[in-house]
Amino acid sequence: LLEAVDRASLKHDPYRFLPQVRAGVGQAMGMSLIERLRVDLLAMCICSNHVHFMTGPTRAHVEAIVKCAKDAVRWHLRIDRPIWGAGYDKRFCFDTKAVVNRINYVEEHNLEDGLDARPWTFLKPCAYPH
Repeated sequence: LLEAVDRASLKHDPYRFLPQVRAGVGQAMGMSLIERLRVDLLAMCICSNHVHFMTGPTRAHVEAIVKCAKDAVRWHLRIDRPIWGAGYDKRFCFDTKAVVNRINYVEEHNLEDGLDARPWTFLKPCAYPH
């Protein structure tokens, strides 16, 4: 039901990240966030129809972080159609347990895709055991 509602609100056909482009998409997104906004990335995954990433503490506004990430991917793929839906989902972590749970959640997506939990070298190590 949720997918049907989401599909009805789409202005364009869904875009899917094919397995052969996901590593490059993640690299482009991660490096743009690090170089342009100076954020520390703690976890990231690129799924076929969405992405998850987690930053460390930052003064950058969530809206700027999301725009930077979306723009980096569009620029990297150089395609002439929209690939992102409007808006985004965000979660804030206010304690160690929430940080560890969120990192585990993102890393599990990578493992389910047959990747290492942390496939990009720019990901900062988590200071908490998980």
